[in-house]
Formats: sequence, structure tokens, C-alpha cells
Amino acid sequence: MTVGIPGAGIGGLFYLLSALWMPFCESWRILRGRSSRESRRAAGRQVCIALAIVLSMTATAWLVTRLLTIGQLVRAIQGNSTNDLQSLPRFLSYSALAVSLITLVTILASVSLLRLVVRPRRSSQMMILIFALLIRPPFLHSAQSVDNSSLQHHLQQADAAFEDEDSVTAEREYRAVIAIDATNSRATFRLAQLCQKKDRSESERLFRAYIKLEPGDVWGYLALADFLGRDGRYAEALKLSSEALRRAPQERDAVMVHARLLGRSDRIDPAIDTYERWLRVHPKDAEALRELARQYRRAGRIRSAAMALERAGDDRLDDGTAEQLESLYRVTAPAIEPLFGFSRDSDGNTKMRAVMSTDFAVGQNGRAKLTAGSTQISDAAERRRTTDFMLTSRWRPRAAVDIEAGAGAVKVSSEVIPTTSVRARFGSVADIARLDLRLNRNLMDATPALLANRVVRTEVQIRPDFALSRHFRMRGLGGAAIIDGGGERNRRHMIGAGSVWKPAHVLELSANLMQSRYQHVSHVGYFAPQQLQSADAGAYIELDGEDVLLAMDLGGGLERFREHGAGFGSWAPAFRAYALVSFRLQPGREFRFEVDSYNTQAGVALAPTPGWKSASISGSLRWALR
Repeated sequence: MTVGIPGAGIGGLFYLLSALWMPFCESWRILRGRSSRESRRAAGRQVCIALAIVLSMTATAWLVTRLLTIGQLVRAIQGNSTNDLQSLPRFLSYSALAVSLITLVTILASVSLLRLVVRPRRSSQMMILIFALLIRPPFLHSAQSVDNSSLQHHLQQADAAFEDEDSVTAEREYRAVIAIDATNSRATFRLAQLCQKKDRSESERLFRAYIKLEPGDVWGYLALADFLGRDGRYAEALKLSSEALRRAPQERDAVMVHARLLGRSDRIDPAIDTYERWLRVHPKDAEALRELARQYRRAGRIRSAAMALERAGDDRLDDGTAEQLESLYRVTAPAIEPLFGFSRDSDGNTKMRAVMSTDFAVGQNGRAKLTAGSTQISDAAERRRTTDFMLTSRWRPRAAVDIEAGAGAVKVSSEVIPTTSVRARFGSVADIARLDLRLNRNLMDATPALLANRVVRTEVQIRPDFALSRHFRMRGLGGAAIIDGGGERNRRHMIGAGSVWKPAHVLELSANLMQSRYQHVSHVGYFAPQQLQSADAGAYIELDGEDVLLAMDLGGGLERFREHGAGFGSWAPAFRAYALVSFRLQPGREFRFEVDSYNTQAGVALAPTPGWKSASISGSLRWALR
């Protein structure tokens, strides 16, 4: 025992433990109906004495500690060591108790063992349990030593196999490590990497387990983000990469993984912003510059893409980068494009058109195009000719913003008619929503009668588009047009809606409903029913190879109309077909061949008569001057 601290000896501790245990024993006796008033009073009295002893021990220990810590002897022994001085009270307060408690447990264990030998039949399960608890730690320590040795052996074998790209051996050894220690984070991470190709569900489970085991390691977040991104689960992947970037904003891999996920999820503008922020601090990062150039090109910013590749090469371009740069230079170089077209409809009208256009870059992200053309329209009775020109500029400051505007004129005989074309396309982040606005003022030249009456259509259209899922979109159409010519003015209103399902990257399936109305009947060469309704379904296919592009848009459905002052007629079939074949001779140089056909009652175009059929064919050559 320690001098000055009552109750700290072996006997004192035995008494304290016995006295404090008495209320529990008395409670058990009350439940069994064996308690008495005298026994309860005795238990209460002993508990009060034990509590008084505990309080006196605490007070005495505090007083002794205070006296010693301010004494000259303690300062002489401790010197100026503040840490030792602060730890001294705890040592004085509890060391005697610890020694006494260990001694008491040892004596009890020895007595219990002797009792098992002398009186084995009366041994209780409690004594056996105490014996097991006292004996177990050495064996447990030995078993743990064996397990640790085995774990280290399997882990070394697994790491060596992983470095040698022996995936079979590495997986077997990492599984052995996890069987010994399920919380081994290194084995969990490596096994998740090895399972990515053959069992993606287990790989995902292991990556998530690693994040729980090592919540402070950004590599866990990055690995799982990249894993989910490959499955197209971009929402969660971007949350994980954003968390990794928040934890380690200067970690290059965190920046690159986050930017790549943004690009793969069609968040092109945020991806560009992420690369640009990184390159402001690290302007010589060639890999980041090449990836930025790729996103610039997707955004239509070709000149910016070329400048990024030039910076990545740093005057020493490899073959791949040099080839990409040459391709970009030709795409941005001035180009000429002659076009020849021919069309014929079911009323015997024919049209021949010849066009020469040239386009060139304007500024960093703009392009201008000048077009001049000549058109000849004829039927069985007459032939008419027009000439036209238009200057169009296109500006695309960001991937989600594309604005194209043009102004020109058409000359018929000695009369000049102004024309206009404006198209603005806007998109949201991740292409969830789109908005397409169009304004056109054109001279209608499908027939000589329309030209003779100088029929001009001025039309505004709005086309919203919303993504409901990764493969399914809803779209709408609303428009209004004023049609002037031949001394009359007519109005047309259109409204429609449709859905688009994209089961594969090269295929889109669509279904559409549309209705249009004309204000009154027309007498200047086009069919204007009071109301026209149509329902159709279509498929768009685009096969883009290295040297050839093939695109087809095929659709069919039903249409019905009612003339002014009459009822609806019966449903009649309607068809459309469009095909494009583009042969890429070189970057910036290609030959395009197009075929277009309609069979409609009175569709979007101004049809001369109901049940109108038309077919056209054209060929063009784009030649970059570089």
C-alpha cells in the first residue's frame, strides 16, 4: 500500500469491491424474495462506508500531489521539465491502485486454480471463466503474432505480383490478406482495381469500402469517380471528383480526373474552365494542353484548339501532334465550296441551282461565309431565273452558345428582295436543356407561279428540347409566319411536340405530332388549308468513319387537313427521306452528296397543291486553301 492513501492496499481494495458489489447482490435477493430488512440495512451501511473511503482516497491523493508538486524536492528531481511535472499527480494518484489491483487479481486467480484442484466437483463456471480470461491473453498474443506474420507475407507476395502484372496471383494473395484482416485498406484498394474488368459490382463495393477505411485519401474518391464515369453515372462521379478536388485543390490528378469527367459528361464549358484554371498556374503541362485542345475542338473553337496544341508542342512536335495541328490549320483556313443541285416535283416543276461560296475565320471563335448563287425554275409553260447572295457570320464563344446570322438579297428580273437568316442555339450544362431560335425571310421559289407573285415568307420558330434521361428527350415546336405576295397577306401558325429516344450512339428514333393553321385560303400559288394535322415516326442514323460520313433521316406517318369552311378529310400517308454521304479527302477537303425527298399534303414547306411530292439531289466540294 501507499503511505498516506487509505484503502489503496490489497485488503482495502478487496473490501471496497465487496462492499460496492453488495447492492447488486441485494437486488437479486429482492427479486427472488429472499431479502430482509436487516440485510438491506447492512448493504446500505457498507456502501456508505465504501463511498466515504473512496472520497477520502481522492482527497488524500489530491492533497499529497499538491504538496509534492510545490516542494523543492520535486523541482530538484524534475528540473525544468514541465511535462514530467504535469504527469506526476496522475502517477501518485493511480500507481498504487494499479499495483494493488493486479496483486488482488493474481491472488484470486491462484486461489481459484487451487480450488479447481482440491475441490473439482464444486468448481463454478465463474471460476473457469476467470481462469480463461487470465490465461487467454498470452495465447491471443501468440495467435496475433502468427496472423501478422502471415498477413505481411501475403501482402508482400501480392504487391510483387501486382508490380509484375500477374493479376491472378495478385488477386489470390490480396484476398488472403482480406481474409486475415478485413480492414486492410491497401489490399482492399488493389483488389478493387483488379476486379474492374471481370466483376464491376464487386469492384465498386471494394472502392466504397476503401473510402470508408481511408476517408482522408483523395485517391479513393478519384478511383471510384473514374469507375462510375466509365459506366456513365456522371452525377455521382462528379460529386466524388469534386470532393477530391476540394480536399486537394493543388493535386494534379484530382484536377485532371474532374476535368475529364466534365468533358465525358458533355459539360464542355466547365471542363474548359477547369483546364484553363490549372494552366494559369502550370502553363507547361503538355497533357493538360492537349486535352484542353480536344475540348476546344468539341466546342467549335478551332483556332483556340490549334493554339493550345502549339503550346503543348513547345517547338518540338511529335508526329501525332503535328498531324492534329495540320488538320486544325486546314479546317480554319479559308475555303471555297461550289454546289450544284437539281429538284423536281409531282406538278412538273423543276429547279436547277448553282452556288459558289467561300468562308474564312474571323477573330478567335468566329467565321464568315459569302454565298452567291443562281437558280432556274421552270414548268411546262414558263421558265424563270433568280440570282442571290448572302453574307453569313457564325460566332461560338462557348460550347453551349452558337449564333449564326446572315443578310442578303435575291434579284428577280429587275426587283431586289432582301433576305435574312438568324439562328441562335443555347444549351445548358450537361446538355440537359436546349433552345433553338430561328428567324428567316426567304423568297419562295418552288414554282414559277410563286416567283411571279414574289411570295416572301417571314417566319419565327422556337424549338425547346429537354432531356428526361440519358437516352430520352422531349422537344417542342412553335412558330408563326407572315406570307406576303401577289397582293395578299396570309398568316400561318404551327405548334408541335415530339420525343426522341437514342438507344445507341449512331441511332435516334423519334415520334412527332404537329398542327398548323392558315388564316385564309391563298390564290398566289400555294396550298393553304385552314388546319393541317400530322403524326409521324422517324429514324436518324449517322455512321462516322475516318474517311466517310453517312447520315440518313427516314420518316413516315399520316396527315389530314380541312379546307376553309369544310370538315377534315381522311388520313393520308406522308413520307420523308434524306441521305448525306461525305467523302473526306483531307482535313478541310471533302465531297458531299445529298438526296432529299418529300411526300406531303401541305407540310412545313409551301406546297403548291395537296398530295405534293418532291425530290432533290445535290453535290458540293469543300476545298480548304492550304
